[in-house]
Amino acid sequence: MRKCIRRTDLELIEICLKFQNVRDLAAFNSSIYKTVLNRGLKKEAFGHMVSLKNQRKYTDEQLLENCLKYQNRRDLRINDKKTYWLVCYRKLEKEAFSHMVKLKKEWTKEECQKVALKYKHRLEFKIGDASAHKSARRNGWYEEICKHMTSLGNSHQRMIYALEFSDKSVYIGLTFHAEQRGGQHKMDIRSSVFQHINKTGLSPLTKYLSDYNPVSEAVKQEKQSIIKYQNDGWNILNKVEAGATGNCRPSPWTRDKCKEESLKYSSRSELQKKNGAVYSQAYLNNWLEDYTHFKRREIIWTEEKCKDIASKCSSRRQYQQISPAAYSKAYEKGWLDDYPHLKQRGSPWTKEKCEEVALKCKHKAHLQECLCNL
Repeated sequence: MRKCIRRTDLELIEICLKFQNVRDLAAFNSSIYKTVLNRGLKKEAFGHMVSLKNQRKYTDEQLLENCLKYQNRRDLRINDKKTYWLVCYRKLEKEAFSHMVKLKKEWTKEECQKVALKYKHRLEFKIGDASAHKSARRNGWYEEICKHMTSLGNSHQRMIYALEFSDKSVYIGLTFHAEQRGGQHKMDIRSSVFQHINKTGLSPLTKYLSDYNPVSEAVKQEKQSIIKYQNDGWNILNKVEAGATGNCRPSPWTRDKCKEESLKYSSRSELQKKNGAVYSQAYLNNWLEDYTHFKRREIIWTEEKCKDIASKCSSRRQYQQISPAAYSKAYEKGWLDDYPHLKQRGSPWTKEKCEEVALKCKHKAHLQECLCNL
């Protein structure tokens, strides 16, 4: 049986860069061509390619004449893509590029080390600064300059983590990148963690329950961890059954690309609204603090400010909806009890109703599952 290979977006784009036109790519591998179209990567993967119709517009002499205007290949590729790719397609590199100066950077050990210090993980180093990464490996400095970096998992290695709340609610999951995954839960409105934070105003504490292990073993550990928390009386926030491995596709937005894109916006909120992908990546990797050009509005929630906003509301639910930040601060400091005019929604569950549901269950874990689904 033929094994199906699932390539990442970056891998597809790298393969497409080896071809000068769509026809050659489709002839080489039609499945790659179709996958690029299906994922909507046409602009990124085919942007450098030249239409075969354009070949008739230029003679070899015209192409060589155009190349004489530039001192290096990079400037030619940036300013005149058609000429550059037609020269490569017609195999005129020797004649067209003979007068050009090579711009290949010679990396020193100190320069590579300085670049490596910007990253926490080796995969991020490889994606963010491929040239420095390659030079460090070629010269034998790689292990030394990457000593400070922590390991990451991959499609075969995952670790178990837990997001614990002070009200004894917990989310247990497995991931290849624990720091990033925790941040994603706090930003995704579909996540049960995000919904619980919004409902209670509490912040979760992240705990790592295992090291990186093979996926099959990690799945077993996740199920065992969920059962252990259930037996200890925790409210499990997981919606999906244990064992979902997700994906480990790296983001194309590197540190430098995110910073370059952020310069187009004047504030964090504007970046979040107009380019959510960049904002999410910068938030998850704690790069937002580096964007000093953003206008920051810091609000210090004092007891008077929280009370002033509470006076305009008739219930705690309305207070939370109008100003989540003020509600969260009042909840944290215990000021909510000082606002007696805020109505609290009473629980519909009486003792008799709870006993009626409990009689239908065989054990506590089953009871907890039934109550969560109601």
